[in-house]
Amino acid sequence: MSETGSYWAKKTISRRNALRAAAAAGGGLLALSLVGCGGDDEAKPAATTGPAAVLDPTKGKPGGKLVWQGYGDVGANLDLIAIPEYGLRQLSGLTHEGLLEIRAGTPAFPITDKGLQPLLATALPEVTPDKLTYTFKLRDSKFHDGKAVTAEDVKWSYDTYANGEKSAWKAFFLGWFGKIEAVDPKTVKVTTNFPFADAQQYFAAGEGINGFGDILSKTFQEGPDANKKLMGSGPYTLDVHQSPTITKFKKNPDYHLKPYPYFDAIDRTGDADQEKKIADIIAKNVQFTYWFGEADRDRIKKARPDIQMWTFDAAAGRFTMRTDKAPWKDARVRRAMSMSIDRKSIAQANTQGEGKPDQFLSWTGKYWGFREPKDLGVNAKYWDLNIAEAKALLTAANVQLPIKAKIYHWNATVIGPKWVEQMTLMKTGWKNAGIADIESVEQTHPQMNAGAFLGNYGNDAAANDTLTWFPNVVAGQGQIGLNLLLFLSYPQGAPKGPPSLNNGYVDDPALNALLGKQLSQFVKEERVATFRQIEDLLAEQQYHVINHTWTNNWFGDPTLKNAQPHQEAYQGAMPQMKYWWFDKA
Repeated sequence: MSETGSYWAKKTISRRNALRAAAAAGGGLLALSLVGCGGDDEAKPAATTGPAAVLDPTKGKPGGKLVWQGYGDVGANLDLIAIPEYGLRQLSGLTHEGLLEIRAGTPAFPITDKGLQPLLATALPEVTPDKLTYTFKLRDSKFHDGKAVTAEDVKWSYDTYANGEKSAWKAFFLGWFGKIEAVDPKTVKVTTNFPFADAQQYFAAGEGINGFGDILSKTFQEGPDANKKLMGSGPYTLDVHQSPTITKFKKNPDYHLKPYPYFDAIDRTGDADQEKKIADIIAKNVQFTYWFGEADRDRIKKARPDIQMWTFDAAAGRFTMRTDKAPWKDARVRRAMSMSIDRKSIAQANTQGEGKPDQFLSWTGKYWGFREPKDLGVNAKYWDLNIAEAKALLTAANVQLPIKAKIYHWNATVIGPKWVEQMTLMKTGWKNAGIADIESVEQTHPQMNAGAFLGNYGNDAAANDTLTWFPNVVAGQGQIGLNLLLFLSYPQGAPKGPPSLNNGYVDDPALNALLGKQLSQFVKEERVATFRQIEDLLAEQQYHVINHTWTNNWFGDPTLKNAQPHQEAYQGAMPQMKYWWFDKA
């Protein structure tokens, strides 16, 4: 058994050990939000030119239709259990609700805030002193078919996410999730297997990369329309879903939280053409956009000087290698790949020179104080461009140059051509240096989600079919702890192979122990100290080679009030839209 497995087994099997961990962590009830989940001391975003005033959210003006520009097509299948398509949560964030929701999404909280507030629950949960049991009380609310939302619905939803035969989300419940009980029609009790510092974040629907959390109707989900329609308890009902172009929503007149929502209707566009997206916001055909990169940002600002804009630093992409296969299992090869990336030149060509070198625990995860590569001590050299040293490392590793390989990455329909351009520039640099000759396999969002993202690579051994290029967003997420473990190790009970979020096939005993340790650290300073050790180990081993940061730039029409995106809005839900309105509806 690996150290991750043994560590998790101790946590899962021994309640006594769990109680000891709770005592060591400081004990006590959880308050407004978990230590480590963000809050009022959350760092402000790098720049925000959105509305400065914090408005009374109960004083909005009803009416109007918001046209919301999505990243692209989410696909035709709307099965919230079986489909790991995170963009689908941009739709269900309007039709469904979680017990909790993240607070960011209105100017009352910073874009990067990770604090939580109640939604279907009447309040944040009561938590026992041992931090093992969470009790939620439910509001009076109804599904769109008129049936009351009950504790049995909540229990069925989480049991299905965690254990359902066709669930795409099982990995996120491994180890920590014990059981969920319907105590009475309005009371839900969740018991964890050990004190888990991020537990409450898993009851906020659609946040970031975790696509579960929507409270579902068992009757509907087991019926014939579960993959064709969305039926929840949220502020909007699904009217039309025409993949890939448009999804239309109507205001739910029976929504349980009054006076919300304010918009009569919301249309989410699914067009992936970048030029059309730019043209639509310039022509005022949309009122809220997906994010844009630096060059497109400047075009839009020039054409629409009146527009609202929100900007914050975005984590760099990660170049991932199967570390269980040659040549990538040799750390010298991974270091060489990093040292032969000209990050400065790529930034000049790709982001107008903006952005900085980044690491796996991205410095854009500001709450935890993650470091820039230049601050990583003796390992900082692996981010410096040094072709001669890179070749010396490869020679010492007995690698025949150039390395031949295939790499899987998104095509331009997902988040635009700049993403593809970054990989093209890296490939060109490696080829010109004689280091690697890498062939791209461009895929759509759903193709990647079902393939290399889950460690399902191709079978072309001659082409060394073992690489991915993917966004590296874990450091900015509320559910950071388990995501770190899932992306960097094999937890007990998970397969050592696909499907696995550990698509680098990393299995490092020292890293495994640290990843397990941080899961139960409720005291921020103690957890930060563990993260520092993880940073140093990842910097030394280069399990994922990281490029440079960029900016996410979101735009909103000046008539839009009480609005802003949040840090995970690039793919997560935005239930906060129910609090937004037009000043002239």
